Amino acid sequence: MTYYNQVEMLNKQLDIWKSYSDYLKNNMKFIIIDDCSQEMPDKSSLRMASSELDIALYRITDDIFFNVPGAVNLGAFITDTPWFLKQDMDTTVPNNSMGQLLRVLSEDKQNTIYKYYRVNGTKTSSPFKITPGQFCVRKDDFWKIGAWDEDFCGNYGMNDPFFFHRARAFGYSIEERKDIKVYIDENGESDIVRDVTANKELFNKKTSDTLSWSDEYLRFSWERVEL
Repeated sequence: MTYYNQVEMLNKQLDIWKSYSDYLKNNMKFIIIDDCSQEMPDKSSLRMASSELDIALYRITDDIFFNVPGAVNLGAFITDTPWFLKQDMDTTVPNNSMGQLLRVLSEDKQNTIYKYYRVNGTKTSSPFKITPGQFCVRKDDFWKIGAWDEDFCGNYGMNDPFFFHRARAFGYSIEERKDIKVYIDENGESDIVRDVTANKELFNKKTSDTLSWSDEYLRFSWERVEL
């Protein structure tokens, strides 16, 4: 999970994760990637959570604007589990949804990426929409597809559409699971400028093969933070 100045939201996530069943806790690892925040995560909260969860904190030490592709790649590089769940900080996954996701993963479908439905956390009757940038994929498949293109770092947006464009080109199917629902916290997003102009132009060039996919990963310094 990527983190940027979201102390309160991370503490909400910890409370949810600690409420997971023992089965989920025993079959999951929680990795927090701090993208060079000014407000670092509360290590005392993480330390207390570590008595119940297999949790680790890493910090990117180079201050690169919207380095989300790099942070996602770092999480996938660090994890040693077969599956990689990319989750945004502003989205929570309740116990029943996470349990259903693990049941789906046990079906062991090949060449499949899973996406799921989200709902506004304070408007539970609002229509469900597919999550734009959250997904679950085998770690090996993530790297076979080409991970997230770090040419998109430095500007906002278009990272996930390009990853899925690339995945489909490699023959992967994107399975949208209506039986797995996650919840958006409207106050959970970090406060950044969200102008997609530059990255939309880059997306158009790369999808038309004017520019190639970049395989230069982890273009920054990072460290593990002791809890």
